[in-house]
Amino acid sequence: MRRLVEVSEKDNPLHRFEGQTVNMDEVNFFAKRMESLTEYERKVLSAYVTDYGVGTMQDLINLTFSMKGLSLLTDFSDARQVGVRLYLDEFLGMSEEEKEQTNFIEFAEKTLKESRVEVLPYGVFVDHGFEMQEVYNGKTFPAYIASDKTVAVVEVQNKTGDTEYLYLPTDICSMNKVKERLQVQDYWEMKVTGIENLRLPDILVPIPEDLKEIEQMTLFNEMCQAVKNTYTAML
Repeated sequence: MRRLVEVSEKDNPLHRFEGQTVNMDEVNFFAKRMESLTEYERKVLSAYVTDYGVGTMQDLINLTFSMKGLSLLTDFSDARQVGVRLYLDEFLGMSEEEKEQTNFIEFAEKTLKESRVEVLPYGVFVDHGFEMQEVYNGKTFPAYIASDKTVAVVEVQNKTGDTEYLYLPTDICSMNKVKERLQVQDYWEMKVTGIENLRLPDILVPIPEDLKEIEQMTLFNEMCQAVKNTYTAML
């Protein structure tokens, strides 16, 4: 735990936690999640935090997974585009058939009429079906691949079923953090329950049972490191 003194980015929602004691693993995970969001999504998230507020880092992290049904409108010059924006934020996508058949002006009118609408200094914030998802339980982080250089993801569990993820190649510090979050002292207290292969030939990927000893995990991690080095050299 560390005291968060200052956040350099002006519009970063972490400003709300300045002066407070925070879990730096949570701060770092949130930062990675923010990097994955589009500029528009970051503005929506910032608007939500400013208008509604969040009480904990857990809520802030979960908000990055819960953007469905939140919109920030800043341009009303094209009513159809307003409807398109609201539609995409509510359904997270649109097929060509939907694009051709939907009356987006009517959709915008209906959505704005039935939703919670807040006029803010920097736009109109619309809550149309938002629900906060508990993806992060405050204890173990959900699976999230933040780097395109990750070679494999190993899912591990403790004896009570709590789940964590090792993003290979990794270092001893990351391994220790996983053990700390799972509240175990040694590797043998964890069970490998799944392996997601991203860059290896399938024949080189072990089955979970083959990684029951730290020595096997170390060898697999070294293989992933070699693959990462090769991939980096090719870029």
